Amino acid sequence: MRQPPQKKEWKHEMYHFCFTYSVLLRMAGILSKYAPLLHNITLMCTGKGLCEENRAIFICCLVYSREVCKCNDTFLYSTPLTRPFANTSDICVNIYIYTYICVHTPVCTYPKFSKIDGTMRAPLRLFYRTQRVRSVGAVRWHATYGARTLKHKDMLAKYGGLTVANDDLTLLEKTESYIAKWRLNKWEFRVPPLLIPAEREKVMLQQEILKTLCLNRAEEHKQILGDLQVVATITGISPESVREKNRAWLQEEASKLRWKGEVNKAKELRDAFLRLEVYGSRDHRLLERLCCIYGMGMQGTFDEAFSNIIVQDPSTGKISVDEANPFAELQAYILSRYPQIDLIHDFLGLNVVSGYRPSLGRFLVHCLSKKNNIANPVSNGRVLLHVSTSKETLFDYGDSKNQIAHDDSIYGLPDFMYVRGNDIFLITIAADNYWLRKRQVPHTKQLEGIARRCSFILGIPFDKVRIRNLLLPPNYVDSSTLWRLTETVLEMSPTSVKEAVPWISLYEKDLDARDVDYCELEKTVNEEEWLTL
Repeated sequence: MRQPPQKKEWKHEMYHFCFTYSVLLRMAGILSKYAPLLHNITLMCTGKGLCEENRAIFICCLVYSREVCKCNDTFLYSTPLTRPFANTSDICVNIYIYTYICVHTPVCTYPKFSKIDGTMRAPLRLFYRTQRVRSVGAVRWHATYGARTLKHKDMLAKYGGLTVANDDLTLLEKTESYIAKWRLNKWEFRVPPLLIPAEREKVMLQQEILKTLCLNRAEEHKQILGDLQVVATITGISPESVREKNRAWLQEEASKLRWKGEVNKAKELRDAFLRLEVYGSRDHRLLERLCCIYGMGMQGTFDEAFSNIIVQDPSTGKISVDEANPFAELQAYILSRYPQIDLIHDFLGLNVVSGYRPSLGRFLVHCLSKKNNIANPVSNGRVLLHVSTSKETLFDYGDSKNQIAHDDSIYGLPDFMYVRGNDIFLITIAADNYWLRKRQVPHTKQLEGIARRCSFILGIPFDKVRIRNLLLPPNYVDSSTLWRLTETVLEMSPTSVKEAVPWISLYEKDLDARDVDYCELEKTVNEEEWLTL
């Protein structure tokens, strides 16, 4: 017979956990950072300071609630002890109240806190039934505070109604400055815990990519500031006015230095200015930086990291809480300024979970509908779009990465098939594995079979049908491939391309060095040559 669980002293366990965590915080120097603010808040709330044990618990909950949780539950203000603080918006007071209730309240009475209207919060009903925290899944679900990965429609619902007070570059630079000041442990515990292991691994990999991009951007920004300071020091102008200078000004300043015999300074000035011309502008790689912030928003756990920041005035030394959230404002601007930001995010290779194949299908449908002035395109099964007037049809052929056969006599199938008049395009996304790529592209006999079947079904004359392959990069879409899809494959005019894809001029993505083998395969496959029957 199964023995009933032993009754444990919850307050005692929490004390040991918080004390252990507070020791770690002491090692990280966080206790000394929050000590003045802690003392002021505790005096304001209780009229006396906390002892060392409660101070450790308070610091633990303070840091954990600010960095991980969303301590904004209204039930905290429903008791006589906490009702005087119901109108305050200071997050530190909220955390103090939450800590006091957790430490001084038994487990059985914890879920009995109700809202002011007398109703009970839905997430606490499970705790009220069991009267004891015994379900690990329930504890994990309650501890997440609703943290989950977001989709594009969730981002629109969360940030679509926010107002933007500043311009995009100011918000972007402010957000990036916050990220640049983060320690590496700030990136920890940012993956929503309630995910299946396979999806959790992909989300962790996606977050690692975002982390690498942010760290590289911080290092690049540091180098930009250094080059600006070098140019300003040598020429005697302010760093803010360096970006307004041109190449003629550089030649004049360098000539003055050479005339004085300062050749090394002239070379240093020239090198710094030329580097600034490449990556020194404020909108350098703008889409990639915006998509990086957008990807952090889709993680669903970074919003609270940019609000309620404890700041100190350098002149007066006064400590205050900055309630502004540039991250949320920037998300609202991105969603309003770039409605296709989810496509750009996937094309840049930032979507590790599903790749860019679904976005490529929506992109092709969008371009075809804009080309033929179709307001509401309708998809029917594998037929993504059919335009009877121009005899254009886009088919969703199949997922080539998951349908590659391992038999030597069978080859893989393309992802999309686009038929325009008598021409047939087989669009295939290259596999990650180099050895599978060679057998992924349909061979000549298979192309002839597809051409005969299309000629029979679609009514294309047998002697006029043409077919060819189009191979795309495995994990992202480079700039040349994007232009080739719109101009060569879809035959869109430059005007229609700008109307359908207004961000294409800002899109900057080159092939990585790891995809050199893809380039070699691209040259060996005669994708630019038509195959006729």
